[in-house]
Amino acid sequence: MVKDEIIELIEQSAGDLGFSVYEYGLTVRGENSHITVKLDSLEGITLEDCEDYSRELSSRLDLAELVPNYTLEISSPGLDRKLQGKDDFIRFLKAPVKVVIELEDKRDTIKGSLLEVTEKGLRIDGERGEIEISFDQIVQANLDY
Repeated sequence: MVKDEIIELIEQSAGDLGFSVYEYGLTVRGENSHITVKLDSLEGITLEDCEDYSRELSSRLDLAELVPNYTLEISSPGLDRKLQGKDDFIRFLKAPVKVVIELEDKRDTIKGSLLEVTEKGLRIDGERGEIEISFDQIVQANLDY
């Protein structure tokens, strides 16, 4: 399937340049397709990194001849990036975060500095003091710069 081959090229291109794929989106529509990729790296992503990746992925897509016409949109996750899993929380320890939690069918938003990540959850120091949140309560979490 064309989408699977494109995804493979997206991942390979990132890996070969030392990046990881934070997320991607594909819209394959006959003659015109749109591919978005958000790159990540422990060192951060620069404009030059996006340009290098764009050239690399374009070259691979052209050689594979999977889609006749396409547009690429390459970026970093940004300052308000979603935190996806325990590794992201550990990576951004001490950073300002905004966490949406659900308790007994009610949602609440906690803002503050990420103090600690444990096996079971997070500890945040915010407007309401230190709060412990278990991973299963988290609906959404973002950096909050």
